[in-house]
Amino acid sequence: MIISQDFGDELKKQYNVAFGRALRISRKASEKTQETLAFDTNLDRSYISLLERGKRSPSLHTIALLSIAMNIAPSHLIRICEEHLDVAVQELLKKHMMQ
Repeated sequence: MIISQDFGDELKKQYNVAFGRALRISRKASEKTQETLAFDTNLDRSYISLLERGKRSPSLHTIALLSIAMNIAPSHLIRICEEHLDVAVQELLKKHMMQ
C-alpha cells in the first residue's frame, strides 16, 4: 500500500490523540498531577498538557521518562495507546482503501 501524505498526517493525529489519552489515564492512575509529572521528568507542564491533548508527538526518550516517573513499563503506556487506536485506525484504513 502506498501511503499518501493526507493519510500519514491523519494517522499521526490519531496516534497523538491515542497517546494523549493513554498518558492521562496512566498519570491519573499513578495519582500524579501534570505539575508533579513535569517536575519528576524535568519536562515543562505545558508540554505534558500538549501531549495529553494530542497536540505533540513524544520521542522514545520522552515516553521512557514518563513511564519511569509513573513507575510503569513503556510497553504498558503503548498498550493503552493501542487500545484507543484500534477503532480509529481501522476506520481510517477503510476510508483510505476506498480511495
